[in-house]
Amino acid sequence: MRKLIYLILLILPSFTGVFASNIIYLDDLKEDYTLLGEDIDIFEDSTGKFTIQTVLDPAFPLFVLNKEKYAFNKNSNSVYWIRFKIKNNSRFDKSYMLETYSPHTNLIQIYVPDTKGGYRMKEAGERFHFDKREHINKNIVFDLPVGDSSQTLIYYVRIESKNYSGFDFRIKSVNYFMYYSTNEYYFLGLYYGILLIMAVYNLLIFFSVREKVYLFYVFYPRRHL
Repeated sequence: MRKLIYLILLILPSFTGVFASNIIYLDDLKEDYTLLGEDIDIFEDSTGKFTIQTVLDPAFPLFVLNKEKYAFNKNSNSVYWIRFKIKNNSRFDKSYMLETYSPHTNLIQIYVPDTKGGYRMKEAGERFHFDKREHINKNIVFDLPVGDSSQTLIYYVRIESKNYSGFDFRIKSVNYFMYYSTNEYYFLGLYYGILLIMAVYNLLIFFSVREKVYLFYVFYPRRHL
């Protein structure tokens, strides 16, 4: 099987230059970057056996430029590899984070370049306890080292999930992420607080008039918390 895979790699032409995704340029004017459409390359591994060493091979031609606005794991039995490129043109020493809005992904592994020319892997997802995440957040978030303007760095993401997993990644500066997260949790707290008040209110009415319809009003919002 391994020989067959490498034979395919040798026969197929290299599409690296033709189907290369856009480079994400980080600068001082923008704090939030969305990776959609032609910002990413995608490879669907139907066998689930490809490793980071395989996809790093310069002769590996199977990545395809994404043409969809909102790509996702159409085949839940396959493993998906995502590739994107970053060049940090910021003059300030900013720190960045990579966030995905698909918190129900079973397993997501990100491979980030290290200082020795290799890659190190970070992972998260529903297979892990919530407190084992790199950042305790409702979304899956990783620290993202971006280097400096002297180099363009290539990142790889491996996704294995039986649940829906969208490939809509965001790159945010740490300062903006903290601002965005604080405001998001503030409005979520307000929203869930209103639901809780409605539930308590209808429960009190039920005890007063003894009509079961008010119990439905109580448990309906709770089921969606």
